[in-house]
Amino acid sequence: MKTVKLMVKSEAKASPKEAVIRIIYSMLLAFVLGLLKMAAGIIAVLQWLHIIFTSKRHKGMNEIIRFYVDYQAKATAYAFMATDERPEILP
Repeated sequence: MKTVKLMVKSEAKASPKEAVIRIIYSMLLAFVLGLLKMAAGIIAVLQWLHIIFTSKRHKGMNEIIRFYVDYQAKATAYAFMATDERPEILP
């Protein structure tokens, strides 16, 4: 897909303290992502139905799904140590 871009920044140097913080923070992110995933799944089904009946995407639902995908990418990159940038816990 040509329209999807993800830029991550990280440094070679990492502290043990940050690694411990990252574990706890990642658990909180996983909880929030789980809630967002349920909401995005429901909205995706509604979006699918909207497309079937109107032949176009609903702008608001599309933005919510795009927001979820973006937040998931940022949270996953942080949890898997691909970046040092912490996403906000509550988006």
